[in-house]
Amino acid sequence: MSAPTAAVLRRGQFQHIPNAEAVPGDIVELLVGDVVPADVRLLEAMNFQADEMLLTGESVPILKEADDIMNKEDTPLGDRINMAYVRPSPIPPRRY
Repeated sequence: MSAPTAAVLRRGQFQHIPNAEAVPGDIVELLVGDVVPADVRLLEAMNFQADEMLLTGESVPILKEADDIMNKEDTPLGDRINMAYVRPSPIPPRRY
C-alpha cells in the first residue's frame, strides 16, 4: 500500500507529493475522495462536505464554506466552517 499523496501548488503547478511533505503555507487542491493531508483553511469550496465525527461528534457531514472566515481563537472547532482537518476525509456531494 502506498502512502497518501496531496496535490500541492509548487512552482505554479500542482504536484503530487507525500502528505508528510506538505508544509505550512502550501496551497492544496482537494478533489472528491481525497484525504485532507493537513489542517487547511479553505480558499475556495464548491459543495464541499467533511465528515468530522471523530473531531466534533457530529453524526452527519458538515458543509464547508470558504467565504465564512472564522478569525476568533475561541471559535469552537465545529463552527470553523472555513477549515478542513487532517483526520476527517471529504465526501462527495449528495446527488438528489
